[in-house]
Amino acid sequence: MKKPWLMYALVTTGFWGVWGAFAEFPTRHGFPETLVYVVWAFTMIPPALYAMHRAGWRVQSDPKSILLGSLIGLTGAGGQMLLFHAVHTGPTYLIFPIIALSPVITIAMSMLFLKERVTKVGALGVALALLALPLFNYAPAGEAETSGLQGVAWFLYALIILLAWGVQAYFMKLANASMNAENIFLYMTVTGLALVPVALWIDDRFYDASLYGANPEPMALEPETVYEATFYGDPTGLFTVETPEQVKGNWVATGQWKPHLEMDEKLAQQKAKQPKPKPKGYDANDDRPVLKRGGSDSSASSQSSGGNSGSTQTASSSSGSSGKTDSPEPSDRPILKKPEPAPAPAPDSTATTASSSTPSASPASTASPDESDPNRPVLRRGPQPKQTASAPAAPSATGKQVAAMHDAQGKLMTTMAELGHHSYPAISDAGVYETRSLLYSMDSTERNNKSQQLRALAMDEIGKFIAKRKTTALPKGAAISDYDLRAYDLDFSNSPTFVLTATLPVAGAKALRGGEFDYYVTVVAREDINGTPIKIFSLVSDSNHLDAFPQLEMIDAVDADANGRGDLLFREHSDSGVSYSLYRVYPYDMQKVFEGGASL
Repeated sequence: MKKPWLMYALVTTGFWGVWGAFAEFPTRHGFPETLVYVVWAFTMIPPALYAMHRAGWRVQSDPKSILLGSLIGLTGAGGQMLLFHAVHTGPTYLIFPIIALSPVITIAMSMLFLKERVTKVGALGVALALLALPLFNYAPAGEAETSGLQGVAWFLYALIILLAWGVQAYFMKLANASMNAENIFLYMTVTGLALVPVALWIDDRFYDASLYGANPEPMALEPETVYEATFYGDPTGLFTVETPEQVKGNWVATGQWKPHLEMDEKLAQQKAKQPKPKPKGYDANDDRPVLKRGGSDSSASSQSSGGNSGSTQTASSSSGSSGKTDSPEPSDRPILKKPEPAPAPAPDSTATTASSSTPSASPASTASPDESDPNRPVLRRGPQPKQTASAPAAPSATGKQVAAMHDAQGKLMTTMAELGHHSYPAISDAGVYETRSLLYSMDSTERNNKSQQLRALAMDEIGKFIAKRKTTALPKGAAISDYDLRAYDLDFSNSPTFVLTATLPVAGAKALRGGEFDYYVTVVAREDINGTPIKIFSLVSDSNHLDAFPQLEMIDAVDADANGRGDLLFREHSDSGVSYSLYRVYPYDMQKVFEGGASL
């Protein structure tokens, strides 16, 4: 064949195309992009061994080969590491066409450093390729899913990969003059494996808040730091740090707790929508205050009363009595006040019924209108007169709802006090993020069915633990009754993740350190296509093995990365103390991503 390179290029293009089509699948299904890189790096070992076998195991170890091989490997593996993160944050069908333009960088470097020439047609192609780059990130108004830096992050990643792989190809061209392909691939493999610790370090890492930024108290406990506590992903209250202190060697803080209930927001929205009630006799188009003198009360009242003689007389006498509250003041003092509402008509059976159901016709109508309107503007000199207490108005619908809210809050706080305490995951972040509920709702029938299935899985795990560890056998008919079952929708899939934590005491058995002997079991399961819970994680311990296997206490699910995906937060009880662990759930596995933070 006259042009074998063309066949190699076409085969390479085909392999890369298939690889690019499936590159995002692992990360889209919950597999961390850093671990995808680790797997990729280790898959290079078999081809490298085959290549070196073909080369007779001769390694080119001269300084020039080491330098060029390392540059080729580092630029290639570095771009590969970033690629796995790019396909997790952006569209693959746009990322790979951008990366495919990396030969443009190679051509530019060859023209600059090697003085190579490019034909006019080739130069036109390079120019068109460069002009096409901005179009890859174009999105019509309203179609972009994100905005700002996050919206173009994948595009910046793709440009960096484009640059890295273009430089790699340039060094490959230089290395081909003195190195064989087998040794080039060997150096690519070695440098790829060398970057594995870097890949594991740069992502999926959490820091222990009890140590981070300590000066002397940790930064997480600085006074005035505000935390939003969540329950199943929904806000449940705000905690403001006031006084950090050390207790038994651990940093803790006291502060203010402000509970948050959905009813608060609903009532505030309803109250904002309701118009302010107007006293009877007000003109909707004339709500301005009126400045008048005390001597003209009768005439002004008669003009504003709407022509009713009875109500005019009542308003005049009321106004007059109001004007004599402070004798030292001149009788002609100016008073700024709103138009006075007309009092209720003479009581009869119909009027009485109306006044009992209408707030504006409350018993306050028998008192002075000046005193019945607490919002009236009054301009006067001298000391303020003592206001007589008016009768309370009949409760409105909003008032009933507020009363119900306070009653619910009181019951909630009473219940919390009876239970002792409740643990919530809490987050302090200056950014604004959308939150969503992580709760997977179940009716009572479904909960009972899942409870039976999860407890059966838990009993199987305890049986395996007993058979392997030769621990205390269970009595006949033993069953789990002390358990906590929770169901979460962690990944927007409407597919539940079940978490069962349970304690199974063994009657008559004693622990080595005294006290009763208990088994502790935690089971995390997801449903298959038939709706049957399938175990993806389990941990069993007992009173004698807490040194090796901690007891897990479920706290809640929390969106630790602010990406809408929930992680499971547990409290670990062991012989060495109490700590916390954060687990990330995948379709068929659950992995620990953080452990630390001592607890009292």
